[in-house]
Amino acid sequence: MIDRYTRPKMKAIWELKRKYEIWLAVELAACAAFERAGQVPRGTAARIGKKATIDVKRIARIEKVTKHDVIAFLESLVESVGPEHRFLHMGLTSSDIVDTALALQMTEALDLILEDLEELIAVLKRQALRYKHTVMVGRSHGIHGEPISFGFKLSIWYEEACRHRERLTHVRQEIAVGKLSGAMGTFAHQGPEVEEYVLCQAGAHAGPSLQSNCAARSPRGLCLGVGIVGCQHRKVCDRDSPSATDRSARSRGIFFGRAEGVVGDAAQTKPDRLGESLRAGAPRAKQ
Repeated sequence: MIDRYTRPKMKAIWELKRKYEIWLAVELAACAAFERAGQVPRGTAARIGKKATIDVKRIARIEKVTKHDVIAFLESLVESVGPEHRFLHMGLTSSDIVDTALALQMTEALDLILEDLEELIAVLKRQALRYKHTVMVGRSHGIHGEPISFGFKLSIWYEEACRHRERLTHVRQEIAVGKLSGAMGTFAHQGPEVEEYVLCQAGAHAGPSLQSNCAARSPRGLCLGVGIVGCQHRKVCDRDSPSATDRSARSRGIFFGRAEGVVGDAAQTKPDRLGESLRAGAPRAKQ
């Protein structure tokens, strides 16, 4: 994450240490699942969890030799975990850890966005009611149109934000996909019950069994979701379209005059709809 473009909470989700913490959590959950199946001594996962330490620099040094991130991560744990290290990564492949952890990171990030979106929705509703009688110029085709209230405009933003919330909630469900089916996705060393247990503990669900998680679509889903909300930015930039007005007028602020002969919509051409004073900026086209 680029420091100047992110907030501390979002940055913390994508820190290397946080990624390794989630990798360890997935490994420990898998170990616990094997305990339940009687393949690992009871209490192993809890003991490993207490002893395991994550050293980002140490992992980086090992990776320079192994050229493999997950192997470097696992080897770094040997020093703190000891002999019980052998119970980690049993029957798993790298994608089981990497893909599942990525899905969990993305759901954490999306939960943060949804939390902020809830606050935005509450503010928009409150302000829409507060300014429901505050008259302002409406816009049509990028230029002045019929009068509206500022509360009415805010209510439109509120309704759009609610739709964004629905879309993001759906996206969150789509990206919360993990896998623990082992090499080639064949469940050769453990049954689906291990995968089901781990993903249930993590608040995720399984996709089709493959070597690499088909939820590699997940980053695209997250970007789409964030992009949807990001479009809300245009609301603060409610300006005239360059084709409708003189571009040099932009330096004069948000409200601009109309180009000669340009009207906002069909209603503006009807003299019985509004007084001439409200159409002062829109001269009639010459007959």
